[in-house]
Amino acid sequence: MAVFIAYIANPSVSRMEQAGVPRWVSMLIGIVAMTLVVSFIVLLLLPTLQSQIASFSEKLPEYIDQSKRWMESLVSKINEVAGKPQDTQIGKSTALNTIAVESLPVSGEAAAATVDAMKASASTLLRTLTNIFLIPVITFYMLRDWNNITTKLSGLIPDRFRERLTHIGSEVDVVLKSFLHGQFLVMFALGIMYSVGLFIIGLDFSLLIGVIAGTLSFVPFLGTGIGVIIASVVSFMQTEQLLDVWKVLVVFSIGQFIEGNLLTPKLVGEKINLHPVIVIFAVLAGGEIFGFTGILLALPVAAVAWVVIKELSADSVSGG
Repeated sequence: MAVFIAYIANPSVSRMEQAGVPRWVSMLIGIVAMTLVVSFIVLLLLPTLQSQIASFSEKLPEYIDQSKRWMESLVSKINEVAGKPQDTQIGKSTALNTIAVESLPVSGEAAAATVDAMKASASTLLRTLTNIFLIPVITFYMLRDWNNITTKLSGLIPDRFRERLTHIGSEVDVVLKSFLHGQFLVMFALGIMYSVGLFIIGLDFSLLIGVIAGTLSFVPFLGTGIGVIIASVVSFMQTEQLLDVWKVLVVFSIGQFIEGNLLTPKLVGEKINLHPVIVIFAVLAGGEIFGFTGILLALPVAAVAWVVIKELSADSVSGG
């Protein structure tokens, strides 16, 4: 994370340094500006998010019980249509009804599992806090010595390969910066659009769902898919009308149209230019090999590999 932040921040720090500002001052300005922006966003959104998370946790047992009742009703209607007699005696439900009910967790079991998970995550929380403390420290030193590090790494390349590899590295750098800067803006814009859209249609937890969908949109189709599922379930539980889910579909459809036709072309651009099939394959392969970390890194790695392949192909065509 520290290397990633330093990589993103180095161009701005270097530009200020070229304008005559000492590098350590440029670094402090960048760190302070980033801290202020993050703090503003957190202070603006955190109270509402905390409120919605607490409210959602309180309503979760109710949602589970409501889902069980709806499932039982649905199975009963299916049995009626199929012409099967309904046994009213306790403990003699149909096999399908039993499977449907047992597939949903009991409210108490769900609460107990949540408590156990919270207890088990204490050590993880401690490690996370330690990392949060270390990230700005390591970022500071990485930013301070970034140019020296890259210069020394370049010096390790043999002379006969240095010019070509430096050119490929600069192309990779352009693609990565274009992807990362653009993708963050797309995620931020989608989070706002989904939150506002779901709020307009009167959906509970609109900000929470919008933030989740926008954050997960760095993986193609994942943010939209998760957002649609959560919003649809909440909509049905809120109104008990399955037809009202169309409003959720409209919100996410509009968001996807704007993202695909305006945001991604303008903010990310065509520098990556990966075919959708390659994108899907990269995400699946990354998740299969490296888990969630692989999903996070799949697109940047695929973009870098695509740049290298194009450059090597150009060399082979030109006879270089």
